[in-house]
Parts: sequence; structure tokens; C-alpha cells
Amino acid sequence: MTHMASTILAVRSALAVVARHIPTTIFTFMIVGAILYCVHVRKRNENLSLAGFFRFCFPVEHWFTSSTRVDVVIYLISKVTQKVVTLGCQLGMTLLVSWIVLGFKNHFHLTAPFHESFLALAIIVVLVFLLTDFAEFLSHYVQHRIPMLWEFHKVHHSATFLTPFTTTRFHPIGNLIDGIFMSTFIIPAVVVAELCFNLSLVRIVELNAMVELFFTFTLLRQLQHSHFRISFGPLDRIFISPLMHHVHHSAKHEHWDKNFGSRLSVWDWLFGSAFLLPKSEPVRFGLGTIEDERGDYSTVKACYVRPMTGFYQLLKAEILHSIAEDRPELAKRIEAEQHEPALSRAS
Repeated sequence: MTHMASTILAVRSALAVVARHIPTTIFTFMIVGAILYCVHVRKRNENLSLAGFFRFCFPVEHWFTSSTRVDVVIYLISKVTQKVVTLGCQLGMTLLVSWIVLGFKNHFHLTAPFHESFLALAIIVVLVFLLTDFAEFLSHYVQHRIPMLWEFHKVHHSATFLTPFTTTRFHPIGNLIDGIFMSTFIIPAVVVAELCFNLSLVRIVELNAMVELFFTFTLLRQLQHSHFRISFGPLDRIFISPLMHHVHHSAKHEHWDKNFGSRLSVWDWLFGSAFLLPKSEPVRFGLGTIEDERGDYSTVKACYVRPMTGFYQLLKAEILHSIAEDRPELAKRIEAEQHEPALSRAS
């Protein structure tokens, strides 16, 4: 119980660190917005003004839309749902890690051969960072490629304008999928850390949260979901810039399933999904399907309910397909109950 209680405290500490994203997001958005506004004004040979700055950073025609309203409401709801998912995943990791570590220690009579040191901490932190980033990339890729999972991820891509609030525009099931992927990849590293260096999951969670905050700030991750077109130039080969993430949210068919990375772009370059946008090419955000025109995800209720109904319909169609192989008479019924093909970007 003591170990479990300490883990809960560590998770609360990690969530407190992540909560600092709010002031850093506001600070980063305003500072970068001011710099970009000055560049914008200089190019157009206009005069600086406070009203012009706010028009540049908060264009009324985009910020006061149903898409942004949905972003804000889901952000507020996620303050609860995201904490529940995070706590559940961390507790699950604690139980699995404890079970595996105790099994190894009891069966092989192991004791940690190395003492905790700065080098050990650095190695584990880097390893966990790489594993976490790849897990996010893989989870993101899978949610795009598997139609039933895409139903949940659609919520995020249905935003027709990107604001920092869009960062949390996810269905809770999508958050859970991300959590499962990250936990699966992190557990082996945590087990090794505890067996070799006697480093606990508690310590690793706290350190990883600090590293996450550092990269969020330095890589302008808060601005990946914004209308600011920021490229890192040659560093786009290593890191995901806001402009690269804009491509990922593009409604244009040629941009679909590109730039899955969260922090590092190396995974996209390795797996052939990287795409660099020409400077002059505009980006229109959204799903790029008839769902945009119909406004299928223009309400908060739709963002939570439609993924569930879509998942159910696809699952039912899969079951009917498998039955129809043995019972051809069901083929017509299956056709009638199939999803409209134009609604899906997943393949």
C-alpha cells in the first residue's frame, strides 16, 4: 500500500508539473505572437498597434466559431477525464512493474548491481523519453490506419481552426489508447531501471514530467496547435515544428497521414511519413471529407457520441462480414449496413 500511495503522490506531482503548461502556453503564445506580428507589420510596411496585435493573434473570424467553442469545452472536460486516464495508466504500470520486479528478485535472488548516479538517471531519462516519443508516434499512426480507432481520433482532426485548446481535443478513448501504448513501451525500461539501479517508478514519473515540460517549452509544442506558421528549417529533420504539425491537420488529401511525430520527426523520416510544406502553400484544417461540410463534429455532444456510434457500426459490419462468409444470404444485409466510404480517411 505504501508503494501504491507513493505512486499516486508521484502522479499528482507529475500532473502538477504538466499543469504548468497553462502559464507557459500563454507566455509562449503571446511572446511568439508579438514577434511574428512585428515581422508581419514590417513586411507590409504598416504601423504597430495593440489592436492590430490582438487581431493578428486572435482573428475573430476563427476564434469565435463552433470549432473553437468545442475546443474550449472539451479542454475543460479533459481536466477531469485526462487525469482519470493518466492515474489509471500509472496505477496499472505500478502493479505490472511491481509484479515483474518482485518475480525477478524472488526467483533469481537479484539485487541492484549499480547505485543510483547522475549517469544512471540520465541514461534512464533519455531512454524513457525516446520510448515515450516512439510510443506516441506508433499510437498516432495506428489510430490513423485502423478504421475503428480512427473513429475516436477524428474528434481531434475535426477542428477547422487550430488553437492551443485544440491540444486537448480528444475523445477519452483516444487518450486511453495513447496511455496503453506509452505504458507498454515504458514498462521494460522501468523494470530495468529498478533491477539495475534501484530506481523506482515514482522517481522516473517525476523526472519524465520535467523532461516533458522542457521539450514542450523549447520545441514550441504549445504552438503546434495554433495558426502561427513556424518552421525549424533544417532542424525539421529532427524535431516536429508547428508547421509540420499543420500539415498533419491539413484537410488536403495529399497531406493525410503525414507527420505523426509528437516531438521528434526522426520517426516520420524513418517510416516515410514526413512531409515538408512549401512556404507559400496555405493550409486548410479539418477532416477533408463531407463530415466537414455537414458539421458532424460541430458540437461537444457529437464529439463524444459519434465516435462511439461509428465504432459500433464498423464493429457490427466486421462481424457481419465474417458471418457472411459462411452465410451468403447475409451479404445484402451487410451492404445495407455498411458505413458511407466517403466518411473514412483510415485505410
